[in-house]
Amino acid sequence: MTADGLRLEFLGHAGVHVRTPASALVLDAWFDPEGAFDASWFQLPCNHHLAARDWSRLDAVCVSHEHLDHVDRRFLARLAPRTALLVPRYPSPHLAAMVGALAGRSPRAIAPGAEVELGDLRLRLWAEDSSMNQDTTWVLRAPGGSAVLMVDSRMTPQQLDSILEHLGGPPDVLAIQSAGASWFPLVYESLDAGRRLELSRRKREQKLAYTLAAARQLRPRHLVLYAGPPAFLDDELVHANSDPSFPHPDEVRRWLLEQGYAGEILAPLPGDAIELPSGVVTLDPEIRRSFSWDELPAYLAGYARDRAPVIAAARARADAVAVPDLDAALRAHFGRMLALNRYFLERIDMTVCFEVLGEPGGSWLVDFRADRPGVRRRQPGDAFQYRYTLHSRWMRRILADGLRWEDFFLGLRFRAWRDPDVYNDHLLGLLKWNDAASLRAIESYEKSVSDETIVVSGGDGCRYEITRHCPHAGASLESAPIEGRTITCLNHHYMFDLATGDSRNSNCRLRTRRVGPA
Repeated sequence: MTADGLRLEFLGHAGVHVRTPASALVLDAWFDPEGAFDASWFQLPCNHHLAARDWSRLDAVCVSHEHLDHVDRRFLARLAPRTALLVPRYPSPHLAAMVGALAGRSPRAIAPGAEVELGDLRLRLWAEDSSMNQDTTWVLRAPGGSAVLMVDSRMTPQQLDSILEHLGGPPDVLAIQSAGASWFPLVYESLDAGRRLELSRRKREQKLAYTLAAARQLRPRHLVLYAGPPAFLDDELVHANSDPSFPHPDEVRRWLLEQGYAGEILAPLPGDAIELPSGVVTLDPEIRRSFSWDELPAYLAGYARDRAPVIAAARARADAVAVPDLDAALRAHFGRMLALNRYFLERIDMTVCFEVLGEPGGSWLVDFRADRPGVRRRQPGDAFQYRYTLHSRWMRRILADGLRWEDFFLGLRFRAWRDPDVYNDHLLGLLKWNDAASLRAIESYEKSVSDETIVVSGGDGCRYEITRHCPHAGASLESAPIEGRTITCLNHHYMFDLATGDSRNSNCRLRTRRVGPA
């Protein structure tokens, strides 16, 4: 490293080791050999060997958000006392509490927009606009260069412009993920196999389109594809490895080149690094002796054999969790949830069936309706609009062992059904956050989104006046692609009919009116 250099080493998945002559930090390390989400996710390729390094000289360890593939419990537990812990300040206290419990001391919560100095390194965070998605982009500046680490976040075009303004121009490095932490549409038994495949491909295309749009707007010297996908090694989950929703970095690189992206693209493996300002890239030769994207099926088969005892142990731990009265525990769990926020119940406004397999099992209906919330045993003929089917071991983990619904869903060990086939973001939000402060922040944001309008031209030869911001999370629709009468928000892929305002894939509604021919 030069006297004023900035070195970024990619540690696998979303992990990055940042070094300058005066500072060292790690963001989102995940080396745990037990994977994440009850051993449903594993690092791809395996990076477990990096945990054995001497990490005692780090000035700081940063954790971007609460997903367990970004929070390594063993790594946090053995950090030196001198190492600062940095997390974003979110409405939900969960991330700070979790990191503090694992590390044995409280982290420092950084407000989005605040700048933190670590020697000759400057950090600043950008958070997603809506608290429905508590995620951040980390922007680093040092004498040797700059880097934008987007992790799993989705920044609006306006936020990307503000990052450019903050840096005074394009960053040297933009690190972005294109695989997504996703469980739709893999789990929906209400969709036939052809429809699931079609939606997975569409989800992939939308994610890739966002990657390309962000890269073209930020114009980095080096575009780095990182942060996924995971490896699914449980026999029940291996089918997810081939789902189009989870492209690996080398596939993303090839797609970007096909689209005419002209900048430098890196798809690093664990141990690869880039030096700034020179731009010199160092490739780790050791990992390439055992791994290649071209030989992925054979690698996954061997990896699964190696991790089979870990997967069996995770299932055994779940089986050991006891809930003496499942009915009473379910009623108490959802009773507390239903009392958290009336606005969310108004937006959900439906009945959900939770079907629990194994012993003890059964079927329960939860009324997420503001005028009649409640929990009851399902009876023959009872109607519902959503159904989640899961084994009792996982329901017992949720009820008695602190497993969060979001972590359970990401593990993919469930099936879902819905009729009508409409995504309800507020149902997932209530299950995911299950926290009064977070839900109040989301409600406040959604009620404050501007009513400013813009005029767009549809592919049907008509012009439409629509609200400038997406009704889901407030992203601007000014640059949203339009195909026929469908406008798609690039941030989270919500699709709206310009003529009716109806969403094609959610319960949101866009305010729109026809104002004349195009």
